[in-house]
Amino acid sequence: MPPGSMLPIAPETLRHEHADVTLDIRNEPTPSRSALRALFAASLESFLGPASVLDAELSCPGSPILALDSTGRLTLISFDAEDGIEAFLTGLAAWQETRAGTPWLRRLYPSLCQMEAPLTPRLVVLMPALPPGFELVASDRDHLQIFCFRVLSVDGQPALLVEPANRVAHGLITAPGQVDTDPQLTVEEATFLDASFS
Repeated sequence: MPPGSMLPIAPETLRHEHADVTLDIRNEPTPSRSALRALFAASLESFLGPASVLDAELSCPGSPILALDSTGRLTLISFDAEDGIEAFLTGLAAWQETRAGTPWLRRLYPSLCQMEAPLTPRLVVLMPALPPGFELVASDRDHLQIFCFRVLSVDGQPALLVEPANRVAHGLITAPGQVDTDPQLTVEEATFLDASFS
């Protein structure tokens, strides 16, 4: 792997079949916005499944990433390195602008001309932590998905952990300071996740 490069990791990567296998997992400082954008664009598959980038920096509020998800659906990816509410609000503004600009999008991206249905985009919001009260909007919805992310070092290699926010709110973390008891988590992994998401 080239020096300074970052790889996405799925939550399952932090779980092992053998309890004697341990990982050195540490939080890393969040990189610059441009580096984080490039990381998300290169890591779409880790949280959207097979997907492709149409525009890595769309010219609308928040400059979200415009992509096609695994079903070919238009997807806006809004993010902020520090403020989840800002990521959400700029994402909503970009969603409205993109939804209103369907004819422009069809001209700009010929691959969208094959779609006969209206191009109502799905909004994906990436935030470092779930703001208070966001449990109300963190459940899976047709037009909105919210993820929490962490930039990590795993055995000295930079990596990205992206978790669905509804799992953080209702599944993985059951209460501040208490990790859900997953028998596949080692003590080190449970301690790290407890510290990261509480």
